[in-house]
Amino acid sequence: MKDLDNLKIIWFGGEPLLAYDIVIEIMEFIKSKISKGKPKLEGFMVTNGYLLDLKKAEKLAELNVNEFQITLDGNEDIHDIRRINIGKRGTFKIIWNNVKSLINSNIPLKIYLRIHLSLDNINSVW
Repeated sequence: MKDLDNLKIIWFGGEPLLAYDIVIEIMEFIKSKISKGKPKLEGFMVTNGYLLDLKKAEKLAELNVNEFQITLDGNEDIHDIRRINIGKRGTFKIIWNNVKSLINSNIPLKIYLRIHLSLDNINSVW
């Protein structure tokens, strides 16, 4: 790794935060192998945002995972038809509250919202 200037780790696929402890363990290992800030370590995660609370975001940011792409399926009504939790309840409000909490926090991070567009939800977005 000493020959690298930058190392960007991208977490995606399924829901990375379901394996939060493993993500932390791997990032801690990688960070322990970096000497004198080289290579520069950056982390990015694609997540549905449901499990991304302040505590997790703060720990991830400490490990240089500080960019998050949060995915939504449209407005609350459309999103909650498509994405329900194990209790068969919509997830939009929890995700949106997590986003607002992160934006209003002092955690050094960037949030990107990705809206999935399709013929059946485009009118709810535009």
